[in-house]
Amino acid sequence: MRMNNPEQTSTQFMLEEYRDLYENIMHLENKLFNHLSFFTTLFLGIMTASVAVVQLTLARSMSLIDAVGLVTLPFGLLFAVGRFEIRMTTELRIRKMKFVEGISRIREYFVTLDGGISNYLVLPYRIENAPPYLRIGSQDWYQILYLCLMNSISFVLFWSGLPFLLIFLVNNLLNQNRFIPPGIIILWTVVGVMLSIIIFWKLSYLNVMDFCDVYNNDREVRMGKPIDYKLLDRPLPKSKLEWTFSDWIRFFDRKHK
Repeated sequence: MRMNNPEQTSTQFMLEEYRDLYENIMHLENKLFNHLSFFTTLFLGIMTASVAVVQLTLARSMSLIDAVGLVTLPFGLLFAVGRFEIRMTTELRIRKMKFVEGISRIREYFVTLDGGISNYLVLPYRIENAPPYLRIGSQDWYQILYLCLMNSISFVLFWSGLPFLLIFLVNNLLNQNRFIPPGIIILWTVVGVMLSIIIFWKLSYLNVMDFCDVYNNDREVRMGKPIDYKLLDRPLPKSKLEWTFSDWIRFFDRKHK
């Protein structure tokens, strides 16, 4: 009975593994795009519906307080959905990064067999050079930043509408004509903005990054050595006037670390 060459068998296995990993990455990219599209569509849909409800209620002589109260609950739902979307997106990104690392190691295997092919490779072939998970400045990082921002906006809109919802319920269920003093509305809104900043920074962005750090530490244990993943950590523009929103996030992220 003829035995296959062990090296040829290993090569065939690596090729099959490479195809499987690539297909899994494409599958995850589609899922991530679908999640992003779903959340964006839901956000825009609720915003559009809220404006339409306010315009319709005002046209029918309903008070502005009642109109705003009616559109508060959908933003609460949007905020709750956003919390799930942030976590699901983070999980999918981790899974994607594992597949990317697997592809990088397989490419390194083929470079080991024939070092000459490294001169013709565009994508990284060492795990140290593989794109890091949610690296600052990458598309993955911007998507997480977008979800965290939309989630905090959903919260502040929900929070700001809660007093109006309460007055709406009191006026309609108890048949009482109540109103909210402007000072209380301003104070309530300021508190909501402060809470939304905490939700964006502490409960969303830093929470995701801490989750990322745990995964990176696990990777170092698996690989047996530290892995430097700072390929896209470019310097900030010299003038703060040129800084974008993401540049400010990078600045505060460095200060936090």
